[in-house]
Amino acid sequence: MRNAFLMGMLGVACLVTPVAADDLTDARELYCKKTAQCSLEERPNYQSLSSDQQGLLYDTVFDLCEAHSAEFEKVLVPLDLTADMITCLNEVASKSCSDIKEERRANTMSAECKAMRDAWNENKKPAS
Repeated sequence: MRNAFLMGMLGVACLVTPVAADDLTDARELYCKKTAQCSLEERPNYQSLSSDQQGLLYDTVFDLCEAHSAEFEKVLVPLDLTADMITCLNEVASKSCSDIKEERRANTMSAECKAMRDAWNENKKPAS
């Protein structure tokens, strides 16, 4: 009976994990799109760049965000913080750039984002 329970739980974990991975991938993409948008809005000369230059700069900022969020994922997912990460990234992605800026200035964030930040600070690998 115990083996049946364990097999059932393993089956549930296998069903849930790909969904969580897809949700996390989607959340990271939305978050990085918003991060790139907000970062570029703050650059005084961004609007004066050609559309090709704007596209190249956007892609660069987006790719950097993707790389950084992948590092977060490597640390936070094994700590069972996938749900917090998905919630936090989606929450930030849904806000306006001015709201994000104000939240950073006032140092206010959701419990999920605080859990992510604290776990990252406690468990990140030192730069090599």
